[in-house]
Amino acid sequence: MREKYDKLFREESVEKNFNSSSTRHFQLSYPKGVSQNTRFKVLSILERAYADVGRKLGGVYPPDTVKVILYSAEQFTEATQLDSHVGALFDGKIRAPMTDSEGQWLEEKELSRRLIHEYVHVALRHAVGPEVPWWLNEGLAETLSRPIDGNRTELLRRAFQGSLTYPLGQLEGSQLHKLDPEALTLAYAQAHATVNLLWTKYGQRRVVPMLSDLRAGTAPEEALGRNYRKTYGVLEREVSDAYR
Repeated sequence: MREKYDKLFREESVEKNFNSSSTRHFQLSYPKGVSQNTRFKVLSILERAYADVGRKLGGVYPPDTVKVILYSAEQFTEATQLDSHVGALFDGKIRAPMTDSEGQWLEEKELSRRLIHEYVHVALRHAVGPEVPWWLNEGLAETLSRPIDGNRTELLRRAFQGSLTYPLGQLEGSQLHKLDPEALTLAYAQAHATVNLLWTKYGQRRVVPMLSDLRAGTAPEEALGRNYRKTYGVLEREVSDAYR
């Protein structure tokens, strides 16, 4: 209870003078000084994500209004107590900084990536509940918000060649937030590569029933086996082979 109280107090102290606007599916809160054009862009990005992500996940459209809060980087850190390497957050609300640690406005492409990533978490929470395995939750959020770029490809290549990656069983739980930034970067890259392979090689037709199995309480590796005929070990080797 004390932690919840402290969290609410921090958020209220940062957000008490924020303004708000809304669309059909999103309620946006933002600090003073955010232009009408920026608000329009953010809400447009989110409404497109609502349609696109929902379609790609087989018809997942959360009925409740999604609350979204924009911050400066400093406000984001103060409200969430998260370090600057965390780009955005979904904790029941989408929370995203609009500026970098030096106070510069994020480029629209980067802000869009972060917002879409967090919205995928919203959709998965609605589709499955809170027990989505971390590698699938983050892997889908990454896959549906950006391609794997050259830097991430090189990171994965070195990691797989050096046997530095994580067993998928270790990438199931939320305790991963305790990793240091470098280790967490690798975990995200591995989750991205794993889901990207499933998505591009086998398509969404198998992802959707896997989500249904997870919602019904099926263990993650069992759900993978039922829909892809693979164990974690087989999938790990298949992803590794793609980056060697």
